[in-house]
Amino acid sequence: MPVLEATDITVRFGGITALDGASLSVESGSVTGLIGPNGAGKTTMFDVLTGLTPVDAGTVTVAGRNVTRVAPHRRARLGVARTFQRLELFGALTVLENVECAAGMALGVRGRAAAASRIAAPLVARVGLGPVAHVRAGLLPTGQARLVEVARALATNPQVLLLDEPASGQSDTEREQFSRLLRDLADDGLGILLVEHDMDLVMSVCQRIVVLNFGRVIADDTPAAVRTNPAVMAAYLGTGAAHG
Repeated sequence: MPVLEATDITVRFGGITALDGASLSVESGSVTGLIGPNGAGKTTMFDVLTGLTPVDAGTVTVAGRNVTRVAPHRRARLGVARTFQRLELFGALTVLENVECAAGMALGVRGRAAAASRIAAPLVARVGLGPVAHVRAGLLPTGQARLVEVARALATNPQVLLLDEPASGQSDTEREQFSRLLRDLADDGLGILLVEHDMDLVMSVCQRIVVLNFGRVIADDTPAAVRTNPAVMAAYLGTGAAHG
């Protein structure tokens, strides 16, 4: 059973159809890629999966439970976590304090900093930010700041993690380390849905890739099959538009 599944999702904004009967699923212990040109509907799909955007048709399930009409905070409690394309950090707080905030919210307690720190400190180290744990998040370069968001999401103890362009701003070395992190997290049983413009990263870490174009799924297959799919090449990979 998929840990997260969207079935026949349709979303309209006035006269614009952002998603048109789109479906995808994410398995525990795997990384699934979600790619497509700019405006294909990737962010809308993330917003649907996390409850920020209501659907006009279709269903969303988490571990088999229908959450289509469930509020975002309740989906988070069921184990759905995400990062955003636009950084959303507490810039005046340190890296560790940012992650402690997320851990504290997940614990449902306030004023128990020790408990939150016990969760946060190992996660900061795991994403490779141990040396800057006590640096204010607002002072970090973009690549490291995005890792803070990943650590915060992990602090909520999710079943499935939705990552929106997490490698943006990373150096080649950081990207290689991040690839290993994604594989390790999947090996630990986490389901990951990855939106990323770096096709080398997507092709190397994903077990399956879903391709959106004009709100419709035009491919859902292995990286090797997607790479050579004529429809995908025409819509995305073959046009040099690998930044959507």
